[in-house]
Amino acid sequence: EIVSIDKTELQVRVPAGADMGEITVSTNFGTAISSFLFRDNRNVVVNFDDLRHRSWNSPIAHVDAGEGKVPPCSGNYTYFEMDGVGAWQWVNELNMMYVAEDGETGRGNIPIFPGGASVSEWGVRFEINVPVEWREIPLEIFFAPFGADHGRDIPVPLVRWRPWEEKGVYQTDGWVTVTVPLTAFNEDKDGNPAALSDLSQFTNLTIMYFGAADNSNDIYIAIDNVRVVRI
Repeated sequence: EIVSIDKTELQVRVPAGADMGEITVSTNFGTAISSFLFRDNRNVVVNFDDLRHRSWNSPIAHVDAGEGKVPPCSGNYTYFEMDGVGAWQWVNELNMMYVAEDGETGRGNIPIFPGGASVSEWGVRFEINVPVEWREIPLEIFFAPFGADHGRDIPVPLVRWRPWEEKGVYQTDGWVTVTVPLTAFNEDKDGNPAALSDLSQFTNLTIMYFGAADNSNDIYIAIDNVRVVRI
């Protein structure tokens, strides 16, 4: 069902139960097929249903129990929620850590990336829902090898994702899909230049709300289906 259409954007309502696949758009001028897969569920690290992160980190909204402030994207999701968050506050509930060696939710020494994946062609993709204005403080995203826990102190290359940087504020109208290229993982925890190289070593993945800020902020950031993709 077409919701709206203009020269540069087409919005549609997807039928319930639609599966992963290419998107085909047909007009009087011909047919085009997307270069990406809709609802791409390959290489999923955590989906907060059967693939979970550490239980003492960010909470999971169990949708069957009516939990969570936003409607689900596809099943359960995790969320970062707190009032008055300031600069450099390390809070367990504002961390989403998948640690492969974790005895409860880890899945063993299995690389996140498939063989042959390269930094120049791959990225991290996830769905995000930000119903309240998000200002300052980035999401840090980083990987770690098996046995290194979250790995931030090794240190490992990371990205500080700042979607509010251009306009000073970031807020979404429902769930949106975000892709962060691996080439953006270009610094370590201290801001020194760094770069990813051997992707085959990484089994662990962290997304955390952490960083510099001039003010305290109230946040609610919902995240689902964290995966790695070729872009």
